[in-house]
Amino acid sequence: IFKPYIVGRRYAAAIDPAGEGSDNFSLSVLDCQTGEFVVDFTDKLPVGDFALKSVAILKDYQYPLLAIEATGVGLATVEAIKGLGYPREKLIYRDEKREKVGMMPDRHLRERILVDLAEGLRQSGIVVYSKAALTEMLHFVKDPQTGRPQAARGSHDDRVMSMAWANWCSKRVPPNSGPIRPGQLSRMVMVR
Repeated sequence: IFKPYIVGRRYAAAIDPAGEGSDNFSLSVLDCQTGEFVVDFTDKLPVGDFALKSVAILKDYQYPLLAIEATGVGLATVEAIKGLGYPREKLIYRDEKREKVGMMPDRHLRERILVDLAEGLRQSGIVVYSKAALTEMLHFVKDPQTGRPQAARGSHDDRVMSMAWANWCSKRVPPNSGPIRPGQLSRMVMVR
């Protein structure tokens, strides 16, 4: 956690679930107003443990809008997050009826979110404090044979993908969800 929750700020979050082998789970939280990645929680834990720790972190950020890649282990991650009581209205759905939580990325969407992340970084609109995330970014390349952006051999893409999804998710955070104006804050404090 690089920066704690600030009252009135809007946040977006994403989880890239662990895959096979040495893959990790990764949770990124983005401050929608400053473009700072304020959380990088990445670990190789059992699904339930990672979900439990992630929800505890996300609770401290007032349950931001959360995107979860719902492929493979991601489906179990979705169920674990839902089972821990994450607010339904704060989850990204992949269907209009809002019954299926999470995203099922195709190649086009995956490339689009990575391009959006790269553009944000190049234009200095996105700030990354995590040295481990920066290292992963330096080892994220375009495969010369397939042309597909991916982690170089022996490297990981967990943080890169969770940051790309969080950035994508941040564009879906309703603008009226913050910031809280000073007058609103005093009324909210009085009500408590």
